Amino acid sequence: VTVTPTPTLDDGAGYDPDSKRWSILPPAPIAGRALHIGVWTGKEMLIWGGGGDDTDYTPMNDGAAYDPATRQWRLLARSPLPTGPRYAGAWTGEQLVVVGISGNDVHAAGYDPSADTWQLLDTAGIDLPAGIPALDVHWTGSRVVAVTTLPLGSGPTAAIFDPSTEEWWTSKPPGFGSRSAGTATLNGLVYLVSYSQFTDGTIALDPVVDSWSNRTSLGDLSC
Repeated sequence: VTVTPTPTLDDGAGYDPDSKRWSILPPAPIAGRALHIGVWTGKEMLIWGGGGDDTDYTPMNDGAAYDPATRQWRLLARSPLPTGPRYAGAWTGEQLVVVGISGNDVHAAGYDPSADTWQLLDTAGIDLPAGIPALDVHWTGSRVVAVTTLPLGSGPTAAIFDPSTEEWWTSKPPGFGSRSAGTATLNGLVYLVSYSQFTDGTIALDPVVDSWSNRTSLGDLSC
């Protein structure tokens, strides 16, 4: 079977809900990519990382910001993070916090768009299992939480970052095995929803007190 590669594209469009019209964005100053981080700061859309060429996913560690008010792009300052890990990130209201894992090494940095500067973050407090395929990163309103996605038989692990102290720590294990976990943030909590033929349910992490809620079976939820 011959698989035709799907190219990554560098075009885009913006939608105005008031006029209900689309407009083509000006050309971006960075190459097309997939699986990148994209956040809205209240003024700009920040695009960073990801990879190009779906055939082998060539990782990238550059990025750009788009201002819809001026319809202009600008390049982000070069990141000090190594190229290679598949990064995830979240906007805290002041900075974009980016986290990635490569082997046994965890890399993290914060980007300040007002100064166009990066700062490496001390990851000594993060203890995540090696070989993690992906991370979900959320901002709860007071903490950044990086949650692992693990294979069947292993429970999720969360690393918590407090921007006021610039410290990371690893959350207590929740005792919740999963094959796949979807995550979301609501009212300062990070929710995990898991499903498989072996285990399913939902739990929530309060990152301020580092406490997990009791598991609720999906069969007990009314939809």
